[in-house]
Amino acid sequence: MHQIPGLGHVWHKTMKKLFEADCAIIVGFSLSEFDAMAQMQFAEVARIRKAEGRPLNVIVVDPGLATNELAKNRFRRVFHEVEFVPESHDEIDWNDY
Repeated sequence: MHQIPGLGHVWHKTMKKLFEADCAIIVGFSLSEFDAMAQMQFAEVARIRKAEGRPLNVIVVDPGLATNELAKNRFRRVFHEVEFVPESHDEIDWNDY
């Protein structure tokens, strides 16, 4: 993805924002097994932040993941500590976040 014209800049900004974020809320993204580059990039951010003593707080909002242990394990493998919210994004009171 970083080699597609124009996306390198977007990808770089995304990683920078993850390094700086207080929390990452992921909505409707399955972190597919086929998206190895995203997994590696996200895992690198999580690894560095954990080593710096400021682990990334990750919340995954997706009712489809509520019973999908394989998908949950992918997120845990990449981000380590993950909170899964089994509700749909439009049912959440976003003021709580």
